[in-house]
Amino acid sequence: MSKIYAGQRLQYQLDTKIDVATGAPTLQIEFKKPDLSLLLVSAALVSGSTQVIEYTLTGAELTAGEWKAQAVITEGANPAWRGDTANFTVNAAFE
Repeated sequence: MSKIYAGQRLQYQLDTKIDVATGAPTLQIEFKKPDLSLLLVSAALVSGSTQVIEYTLTGAELTAGEWKAQAVITEGANPAWRGDTANFTVNAAFE
C-alpha cells in the first residue's frame, strides 16, 4: 500500500467480519485521530460485499499522525457491536 498523506482524500474500508447486509443495521466507523479526539461517521456497505464498510475521509479531516479505526454496528435497541481496532499512519508532506 502506498503512503497516506495529510490533506488528501482517503476512502477507508473496514472488514467487519460479520454479515451486515441483512436487517437494517446502522453502520458507522469511529476514528481516533492523532490528537486523541474521536470522529464517528456514517459508513456505507461496499457494493458487492456483505461485511466490508467504507467512509471517505476528506482532506480537511485527514491530519498527520497515528490513527485508529473501529467498526460500530447497531441494530434496533441492541447495544453496539464493535469490530477489531485497525491502525494506520498518515504522513506529513515530504515524508
